Amino acid sequence: MIGSAVLLLSAASLGAATPQAKPVEATGQDLIINGPKLYPEKCVVYSGELTVPGNEQRTVKNPLLCSQLYESNVAIVDKEKKDIAGTIDFEGLTRDPVYHASGVLVEGEFLWTSINTGAAFESSGENINGTNFAIKYDLQNHKEVWRVDVTTPANGKFGGTQDFAVDTSGNTFVVGTYPGHIIKITPDGKTASLWNSSNFTKSTQTGYTGIVSKGDMLLVTNEQNGGEVLLFNSRDEKGSPTVVDTGSKKLNKGLDGAALVNIGSKEYLLVATEDGIITIAPADDKWEKAEILEPTEPIASNHVNGTITIALQVEEKIYAIIEYFGDNRPGSDGGLSGDREKWPFQDITSQITALTTLDRKPGKACAATTKKVK
Repeated sequence: MIGSAVLLLSAASLGAATPQAKPVEATGQDLIINGPKLYPEKCVVYSGELTVPGNEQRTVKNPLLCSQLYESNVAIVDKEKKDIAGTIDFEGLTRDPVYHASGVLVEGEFLWTSINTGAAFESSGENINGTNFAIKYDLQNHKEVWRVDVTTPANGKFGGTQDFAVDTSGNTFVVGTYPGHIIKITPDGKTASLWNSSNFTKSTQTGYTGIVSKGDMLLVTNEQNGGEVLLFNSRDEKGSPTVVDTGSKKLNKGLDGAALVNIGSKEYLLVATEDGIITIAPADDKWEKAEILEPTEPIASNHVNGTITIALQVEEKIYAIIEYFGDNRPGSDGGLSGDREKWPFQDITSQITALTTLDRKPGKACAATTKKVK
């Protein structure tokens, strides 16, 4: 939930929006979604038909599932009709002003989402009190599979839970930002434990912001040390990361969500930062070596007061999800969200494709290495 633009890593949210560089003009076709209260923090694609809860007459094919930041629920977005078909609500949490919705993840017929105390992000880690939840939800049967308290395992020392990754054994890994930690949840949701914690002691230090999985490999973005990517093996009893060495180049500040995308025959990781889009090219699928590829100009939000929180691949298109942290709240209806009703998903396909063309040429080598975190 960290106010920022988008950064691209090859293999490949914090209160008020931060100033961004002059944006590159969009060359593609933005997707504009119409409807109130969306304020999308993160979005994923569900493959298949989904019936809208409470409205069995409407089904949506391959919908987008977006966390509605201030409503603490998940919107079902019909990208063909360009509207919000309905929402997935969570009893006792949705529309409670204490909570925000952050990360979303889809694996098969299941949705994961993070319903967390918004104060952690609004205070930049100063206030990490309150209970945060990770929820696994059955999309076809419209019911929660489990709801897990991810604050207790952190002993109240960590807050700002955001995104998820799932390994090949079905374990869920929840990343937290202040000052950086990972909670591991067993597949049945019965056991949650502190799997990794950063070496930072102050909750106001911004640590881990995004996480993705490739099999049993976890890639985590970390704002500390100039901005870096950490590599974990999910099979380890406790998380022990290595740092992907990008030489003298760093990810810098304002990191937010991370998302894997496919371009040609290669996979890349897109990460939101305050600097715009930067590309890190892996030498191979092991992610043990990487190289930052820089665009000639940063790719930031083209929309006034908009902040990019994560990137999203929809078939051959790549979009930047735009959030509006600076909108006045509550809106005119007295609710939790602002009055905005049009939501641009910024088409950044051509910029990213152009940026990665050289990287995908045969014989391209990568010289960087990894190092163990002390």
